[in-house]
Amino acid sequence: MRGPAIHRNARLRGLSRLFGICAATLPLSLVGPQATADQRADASSVASAVLPVAAPKAPQPTPASWLAGERASAAQSDIHNLFGTRSWLPPPPPPPPPAPAVVPPPPAAPRLPYAWLGTIDSGTEAAQVMLSRGDALFLARTGDVLEGTYRIDGITEHAVELSYLPLNQKQSLATETAP
Repeated sequence: MRGPAIHRNARLRGLSRLFGICAATLPLSLVGPQATADQRADASSVASAVLPVAAPKAPQPTPASWLAGERASAAQSDIHNLFGTRSWLPPPPPPPPPAPAVVPPPPAAPRLPYAWLGTIDSGTEAAQVMLSRGDALFLARTGDVLEGTYRIDGITEHAVELSYLPLNQKQSLATETAP
């Protein structure tokens, strides 16, 4: 017998709450949107007289603050993304490390364009060397400049020393063939 009585009391409590809410909102709905400030005040006083005053509740989060918290937690983890793209493939390999910077070699003088033909040594004057480049023939002494790019720095028994003037690099041209 006790079970149905408890059930009936719970139903009556629910109905009394529903009736209280309807009684509180009825005066506000009768006033309407065109009501003056006095009519609204009267309607709210009627509603406050009908409804018991409840204890103040803790402030509820606003929808914007709640959404901001949800976005932050979703950004931290993809667990909340129910319809996100899923793949069973392994993740792509990491990109290779950048190649070390290659320092270009310093500029070098081109290969000597001259061929040694012979040396003229008269004993009284400085020695002269005969050089050829293609069809051109050159007779030069120490200090002479050939074609504006090579200077003869010295003539010895075994080599002619030349300087490539644009880069100021020294080069040697052999004067005798190996036995």
